[in-house]
Amino acid sequence: MMKTYHRFILQIVLSILLISCESNDKQSDSTMESPLRGSDTVYCDESIFTCINNSMPIYQKAFPDAHITLFSKNARSSMAELFSEKTKSIIVARNYLSDEDSLLKQSGNSFQKIHIANDGLVFFVSKEFPIDTLNINQLTEYISGKNRLSFYFPKLNSEPLLLIPGAQSSEYANSISFFPQLSKTAKDIAKFIDSKDSIVFEVLKGKSIGLGYLSYIQKNPLLKSLRIGYIDSLGNRIPPQIVHQGFIIQKKYPFGIPIIAYLREKRQNLPWGFATFMEKDPNIQKVLLDCGLIPVFAKYNLIQED
Repeated sequence: MMKTYHRFILQIVLSILLISCESNDKQSDSTMESPLRGSDTVYCDESIFTCINNSMPIYQKAFPDAHITLFSKNARSSMAELFSEKTKSIIVARNYLSDEDSLLKQSGNSFQKIHIANDGLVFFVSKEFPIDTLNINQLTEYISGKNRLSFYFPKLNSEPLLLIPGAQSSEYANSISFFPQLSKTAKDIAKFIDSKDSIVFEVLKGKSIGLGYLSYIQKNPLLKSLRIGYIDSLGNRIPPQIVHQGFIIQKKYPFGIPIIAYLREKRQNLPWGFATFMEKDPNIQKVLLDCGLIPVFAKYNLIQED
């Protein structure tokens, strides 16, 4: 009788332990991070935040167990969050700055990069601005301070000021990559204004040139992007074209820029799943394209207009 009783108690204990183990396994499965499940904070370049944020409902519907919190920050601050290990991933509209690249080389580390889309760095003016076309030499001399635009275009009543959306912005970083001399001449020919809307307000007065992204200004009927003629890497002369996504795709515009997801860890975790979905999902690509970006994996049918 006593043996039967002990056997009964043992069976109860084993059953409780088994149920407990199964409960722990289920809890572990529900909280374990995977490319399709978990929680993460992603810092996003404020210059492209609206476009990326517009696509979030598609992602959230596709992966209800994945919880991505998107925060808007300037590109430099977003990179700082990644380097300081405060986030596993960021999305910014530029490559590394020289000091960031040096830090990675010194540490022997590297981040995984996923190229999501492209945009165009543009010099934009009001519709009434007296000029609409520059060649690369004129633009370079203007930025380097070697010559005034009014020297080439006497119809300009005054020398235009270049308005840049913040020294920590990806717009400024990209402009430095194309025109390194701007880092020295900015104090003379440019003004930093953190608010893009404030830059547009000033540009509409007709006396300034704004620096921005095509995705931001292309749908504003009161603005126009300056056409740029240049010599490509093969030595071919590329005539000034209407600044349009199609010409960026064809590499007939000199200032195309990348939208990149930087991942701190080189493994297939939630940040990787999020970034690759943003990169390749057709519905996401449509949202980004409608917003003015140029998805890397989209297929395009280009029609030449007369």
